Amino acid sequence: SQKSRECVIESGHPYGCGKGLLTKHVHFPGATAIGLTFDSRCCTEGPHDALTLYGDPGKRVQLPMGPFFGNSLDGNAKWPTHQVIVHGDSVTLGFEALTKP
Repeated sequence: SQKSRECVIESGHPYGCGKGLLTKHVHFPGATAIGLTFDSRCCTEGPHDALTLYGDPGKRVQLPMGPFFGNSLDGNAKWPTHQVIVHGDSVTLGFEALTKP
């Protein structure tokens, strides 16, 4: 039987500047896949402020989807509008912002 579990991850508002602003490792033991759903309000100042998905807690293996960044005002939004499926029982999300606030 499938069990549905969830974890909500959110950055600060407004977010600061720097590498490693947010690193979150999500692990659901026994899961065969993790579905990531992004709020329609997700946005960053630009392409240098981005969320990247990794296949390991040490952020050495970048997953092929992403990075995600931008906003609808500058027409540069690169945020998923559909659920992103990560195969396996874990994923690490890394957010960094290089744009000065």
